[in-house]
Amino acid sequence: MKQRLGTVRLRDFRPVYGERLIHDIARQSDYHLSRTTLKHIKSFSAASSHYARRQGVLSNANPLQGVSIPRGAEPQDTHAYSLEQITGMLAVLSGAARVLVATAAFTGLRRSEILRTFLGRL
Repeated sequence: MKQRLGTVRLRDFRPVYGERLIHDIARQSDYHLSRTTLKHIKSFSAASSHYARRQGVLSNANPLQGVSIPRGAEPQDTHAYSLEQITGMLAVLSGAARVLVATAAFTGLRRSEILRTFLGRL
């Protein structure tokens, strides 16, 4: 955030900066972020501002309130493996690879959640 906001201090943050921030992230992202991801970014920013307000850093209303969310990348089609395909994969795998595939297949976690879980333990 600091990299995108430059010298704007939190206490000086206004809705116009929030609008620019979210739209700049959407426009400049190399990852072609989805609208849901952009909503999450706004939500995190709003929660940070809410916390700052409770701590006395901000004295006005939450500056992210009313900030619009631009259209993001269209959702990609996903593929679900059949139980037969999953058990076939698990039959030939062992160790961490087997645990990873079983976790992905049976928990419904997103790819980023699985990576965060496993990378945090490596």
